[in-house]
Amino acid sequence: MLYICPKSAYSGLSMTSLYIRCLIRSASITGKLLVLTETMLYIQAFYAIFFFTQVLIAPNEAESRRPIWNIAHMVNALHQIDYYLDMGANGLEFDISFSPEGKALYTFHGIPCDCFRSCLHYENFITYLQYLQRLTTPGGSTFRKNCMLLMDFKVRGLSSAALTNAGEDVAMKMLDYYWLRGKSNQTQAYIVVSLPSTAHVEVMKSFLRTLQNQNASEYIPRIGLDFSGNEDLHIILDCLERSGYLEKYWLGDGITNCLGRSTKRLLSALNKRDEHEKQVSKVYWWTVDRQSTMRRVIRLGVDGMITNYPENLFKVLKEDPFRHYARLATLEDSPWKKHVLTTEMSNSFRDENSTFYEKMVTEEILYN
Repeated sequence: MLYICPKSAYSGLSMTSLYIRCLIRSASITGKLLVLTETMLYIQAFYAIFFFTQVLIAPNEAESRRPIWNIAHMVNALHQIDYYLDMGANGLEFDISFSPEGKALYTFHGIPCDCFRSCLHYENFITYLQYLQRLTTPGGSTFRKNCMLLMDFKVRGLSSAALTNAGEDVAMKMLDYYWLRGKSNQTQAYIVVSLPSTAHVEVMKSFLRTLQNQNASEYIPRIGLDFSGNEDLHIILDCLERSGYLEKYWLGDGITNCLGRSTKRLLSALNKRDEHEKQVSKVYWWTVDRQSTMRRVIRLGVDGMITNYPENLFKVLKEDPFRHYARLATLEDSPWKKHVLTTEMSNSFRDENSTFYEKMVTEEILYN
């Protein structure tokens, strides 16, 4: 780099001295520029590495973590919806009560219910659907991106005809007030239809048949099935096979938070999922409020939990080592995609007081 000497720099100096001094000054400036250039290169390299790790590596790490559905329990009143979502839930479980003829009336659980909960919150079913429509449609002020819906059909005691009516009535009401007859194609929630037992599978058949008859089959890929009654797994899988329902099935196990329950059936359910049974997409545990039990069932490999305190699970997923293994599911995560627990994953969860997953896990009692 050429350095132009100011007049004050050569006043009273010979030409030789002046030349030497200008060379020294020019070399000094060039050296500083080289140092500055080298520093800038280091900074650019740092940001390039940072960008690479965040944009390319971080998503891959997130993909390797198990997506967990944190489902708030018994969300039957409108004011409870946003409350539980604010507490960290990415799923809502609500109860649908029916008339004796199979007409969907209210979101209502009734007595008895879980310990330390009010059993009597309710809302008109249509009003509830209208709120969910605004909640799960992009563009509105109330939009919530990550919100799966688990609809618990209270259909025990209904006649065969009423079961058929129940599936049809809910499908029609959802078409009219949730999907708005095609005017609300942007509604983004996944939906799980939860039935008490395989004896009530006609509700699901009627629900799907109604959508097909109403030329609304485009919604079916976002609808899954669950039987919540802790039936024998072979009975459930046989029912799914006979019904032709070979995918999008959630397999739940659990008990009220008032009691403890053995993990025997849960472990069998996880094995069914991991042995590539085509019907079982996800396995979940209910209704769990204790963080110690949440940690344990995450270690066992569940895909979700129903809880009265979603903030507890939200906090657990931020802890070490769980944050490296599991994360809250987002809208981009399909609730029908299997995430099999591999040996490598289970090895990362070893601690001095527990065994590995796989076949070495033994039956135990968990308190919710």
